[in-house]
Order: sequence, then structure tokens, then C-alpha cells
Amino acid sequence: MLSYRHAVAADAPEVMAFWATAAEDSHRPPDSTEAVLRLIARDPRALMLAMDNNQVVGSIIAGWDGNAQAHRVWATAGYAPQPEWSRWVKPL
Repeated sequence: MLSYRHAVAADAPEVMAFWATAAEDSHRPPDSTEAVLRLIARDPRALMLAMDNNQVVGSIIAGWDGNAQAHRVWATAGYAPQPEWSRWVKPL
């Protein structure tokens, strides 16, 4: 069953493992556990996780890039968009 929650510091290693297989990192510097921990400490509500049986299956980092564009990533092998995700995706 899918559930959604904000990440906590203890999630950092699993987030990194998820991003290593599900995220595309070729156009920017690599992520680090330390950077994830800094994000969570700076803004505890910015990193949201989709969980399936206590396993990270999706993530989103809320933020503003100055270009009025929102960047969202929900990706992992075998998972398709779920109707309930629409409550998280709203027009700006």
C-alpha cells in the first residue's frame, strides 16, 4: 500500500540508494548523503517520499528554481502514476 510522508534524517541512506537506481544524474553533480541530511535539516518538509511497504518508491523535492517551473520525479521500475498522486501535483 502506498503512503506519503516527509523524509527524516534516518531515511538518507535509503533515499541515496533509491536515487542511485531511479534518478538520472548525468547532467549535474552527484548527490551525497551529507547533502540530503543538510536539506532535511534546513527544510524538513522539502523532501517527500512515496513509500510502499516501508520502501522508498518515489521522491519529490519541493523548491523554487526562479523560473516558475516545478520539477517532479516519481520513478522506479514497475510503478505507474497513481490517481491519488494528483493531490500533490497542482498548477502554479
